[in-house]
Amino acid sequence: MSPRCSHRRVQQLALLGSIDPAYISSPKCFWAMNFNTLIGLFKLSSSTGEKMIRPRVDANGNWLLFEKPIAICPSFANIGASAKPIAFGDFSKFIVRRVKGSTTLKRYLQAPSLGENGLVAFEGFTCASAGLLVASGADSPIKYLTCPAS
Repeated sequence: MSPRCSHRRVQQLALLGSIDPAYISSPKCFWAMNFNTLIGLFKLSSSTGEKMIRPRVDANGNWLLFEKPIAICPSFANIGASAKPIAFGDFSKFIVRRVKGSTTLKRYLQAPSLGENGLVAFEGFTCASAGLLVASGADSPIKYLTCPAS
């Protein structure tokens, strides 16, 4: 097994082990990463060429890593220096606040190549903020894997 691949596997296990087992037992406990990171994990192989992580899915078609579902989050960073490409934990503690009355929808009829092709475009906006619900002095229910700086 190459040191680089072994190091990534150790990092994933360290992230898994850093979460309180009470959070891991939650039905909302899962991994979050972008699709490029997921494919990168599936490509990890040992020095003998054996795949270190075999693609698995549950009965609902969700990808699994260490028997926990994986959520594909396109806005997460790719694996790279100082990046935070993977999160793991109890996402039921992730609270999103949407500002009432902030959602707007714009309709475009006359943008280039729309009208002449009988098409309509829509663009939506909303105002929201989010945070983790954590009791004072308690461990964080969600943690990130941070890549080394080099």
